[in-house]
Amino acid sequence: MEDYAQFRQAIAGKKRVAILGAGLIGCEFANDLAIASYEVDVIDLAPQILGRLLPPEASQALQDKLSEAGIRWHLSTTVQSLDKTDDGLAITLANGKVVVSDVFLSAVGLKPRLALAQKAGIQTGLGIQVGRTLETNIQNIFSIGDCAEVEGLVLPYIMPIMQAARALAPKLLGQETMLTYPAMPVMVKTPALPTIVSPPPASAIGQWKINSIDGGIEARFESPDGKLLGFALLGSATAQRAALTKELPPLL
Repeated sequence: MEDYAQFRQAIAGKKRVAILGAGLIGCEFANDLAIASYEVDVIDLAPQILGRLLPPEASQALQDKLSEAGIRWHLSTTVQSLDKTDDGLAITLANGKVVVSDVFLSAVGLKPRLALAQKAGIQTGLGIQVGRTLETNIQNIFSIGDCAEVEGLVLPYIMPIMQAARALAPKLLGQETMLTYPAMPVMVKTPALPTIVSPPPASAIGQWKINSIDGGIEARFESPDGKLLGFALLGSATAQRAALTKELPPLL
């Protein structure tokens, strides 16, 4: 909340905001700022927005709607330098273009801080490594939240944190409890085109099947034998969230 308050203070009275990162946070901020009549430029090294969550067709549909809201995109490039000028901030991109803005916002995602755990001898990888009891390799030291890596999964979203808290509370009271992760779709808060996504596991074998419907897109990631392993729902297709979630296997 403190960081957000500082950001709101930084953009007060300004009109132009440049965002580094076209992922979940970057796209949500961009849409909110565009609604508030800010001029928004989004920069990302990836060739498509929300590239880790959406198939290309769905990504393009969302990008088109956000473009209609006035957002400008600078994809497949990154920031080379940032300089103060009389007109604001001159942001030079690797492709040679210069974006002029009043405020620069980094939205490149979350990365767990592991230094303290490592100094304490706790095993780490992508995060602080724990099993399904949420206990680290050191007895009576537990980890949950954005910093926890549960059997190879780091899920920096609200629902996984809630699941972990529900599992850890009885454990601390002496009741052996194992964490489970059901399918937990993520809502992308972009009013320009509401989006809900449950990405397939990184190791999943299959392909995306795209179905354009009136006012939306239904994208299903199916295994070779036709089982649903993930989905992306945009616009009117978000009404199918509950039905498709029931078809998904648990994450853990």
